[in-house]
Amino acid sequence: MKPGFLLLAGWLSVRALAAQTTVLTVDEILARVQTNTGQFEQSLPDFVCDEKIVSLKTERGVMTHEGASESHFTGLQKRSGRMTYTESREFVTINGRPAKPGAILYGAFLFSGGFSSLLDETFSAKFAPLHDFKIAGHGRWNDRAALVLEFATKPGQKLLGCVWDGEELIQRDAGKAWIDEGTIQVLRIERRFMNLPQAWRRLVATVDYGPVTIDGRPFWMPLRVKADQTGAGGAVRQFTAEYRNYRKFEVASGITYQPLP
Repeated sequence: MKPGFLLLAGWLSVRALAAQTTVLTVDEILARVQTNTGQFEQSLPDFVCDEKIVSLKTERGVMTHEGASESHFTGLQKRSGRMTYTESREFVTINGRPAKPGAILYGAFLFSGGFSSLLDETFSAKFAPLHDFKIAGHGRWNDRAALVLEFATKPGQKLLGCVWDGEELIQRDAGKAWIDEGTIQVLRIERRFMNLPQAWRRLVATVDYGPVTIDGRPFWMPLRVKADQTGAGGAVRQFTAEYRNYRKFEVASGITYQPLP
């Protein structure tokens, strides 16, 4: 092979590599993430999926309480509070036994809002400006190349709040987000809540996302929600919810749902 051809091939390879490694600014990443996640609120059809919850408490290394359930989790295009759709569930089993109509899962720690709120309060056009973002580097998540963003609520922000253990608090949070480099879809959000009730020492929530098909259309949806909470006395509480088998909600299914608090 002629040296000139080797040189040309090498030049073309460099050009191809440069095209694949286009550097995006933080603002460009946020804009594309908001465009992609906008379908979560605007074009997502009414859906139902299978949900599995495990809630446990560990103290001094010993599990002292555990609750588990299987349920049908649904999202309907009906406004609920600040969200544009309503989440609800119907329990199928609780702690391995068939659930009665209207049954409630009593667990050591139940984390509410992770399915949709973490994405909304981190990246929506309304709440993203309440944060400072920076690119922390590159990584991988679930075998996908990812941009890693670090974020924190702006000092003095008072618009983003939450209710923990019955106490209303202004959020003082920090965390990371893994963004798929190819699609600019959110792969994972990890959020550390630092303004907590006195009885709590630590709270970290993570949500993992992935591609699913609902009614023949692709969407990126939560696959797993996890929250870890440590009390002032050292007891550790953990909540894990997994989601699969997404499909379009059909009224004719005969399933009834309980709106979530």
